[in-house]
Amino acid sequence: MKRTDSSVMKDDIIVTVIMAVYNRQNTVAKAVESILLQNFKDFEFIIVNDGSDDGTISILQRYEKQDDRIVLVNQSKRGLTYSLNYALKISKGEYILRQDADDVSMPQRIDRQLEYIRRNNLDIVSSYARLVNKKGAFLKVLKSPLTHQQIVCTLEKYNCILHPSLMFRKQAAYSIGFFDEYFELAQDYDFYLRGILNGLRFGVIPEVLVHMTFNPSGLTVKKRKRQLLYAIAAQAGYFAKKDTFRLIYIIYILRHILKIMIPDFIRSLRAWNRNRMC
Repeated sequence: MKRTDSSVMKDDIIVTVIMAVYNRQNTVAKAVESILLQNFKDFEFIIVNDGSDDGTISILQRYEKQDDRIVLVNQSKRGLTYSLNYALKISKGEYILRQDADDVSMPQRIDRQLEYIRRNNLDIVSSYARLVNKKGAFLKVLKSPLTHQQIVCTLEKYNCILHPSLMFRKQAAYSIGFFDEYFELAQDYDFYLRGILNGLRFGVIPEVLVHMTFNPSGLTVKKRKRQLLYAIAAQAGYFAKKDTFRLIYIIYILRHILKIMIPDFIRSLRAWNRNRMC
């Protein structure tokens, strides 16, 4: 890959892509390349290496030398939430795009999301995603509600916005105090709920702009029960700040509690079945 013309890197950067990485030597190259090969070129790419001890760092250093848009940050293990906040604080872009080290963005992703968030005067925008297993086999298309009101109603029940497909205005993140570092997990869900309370506007593009890899060793699978507990904490904090209390809120929380009670072997069986497909 050829080195990018340094003239692209200027103070008035439109988009900053942020990615936190921990031990993803087998997938990080595809994730990085999917950003570097975007149709939209005017961005900076902040990659936070969160204490990786496999071959991840050497891969990232190679790409850093090849492309001037990459800003590589190496740190000891601090966790996803801290890493995202650090990237946000040093970012220069007006719009922030999330990229995960397991996933691949379609070449038109930045173009489409930037156009959509501007045209509809939104603060946070997501998209559909294609879920694949580690062998690349198609599992399903992950969809979300499309309109602001539909999204708000669904977020009160559960997290319906796909974090790896996220773009948001940097000023919107500043207005709600970034990601809450109390939330080791479900930090995106808490972010959205606080956004609702602060009047942020949501939207979803009904197109697949990201290919997400189902990873049985990822946080969503390995720490599913803890993630649900953090989701309950996010919900409780949100409901407590609403002007009026509704009994339905208790039911929404109970749904998460019931999910926690699902035996681990059932989740493990589901993960095994998904990744044996080819």
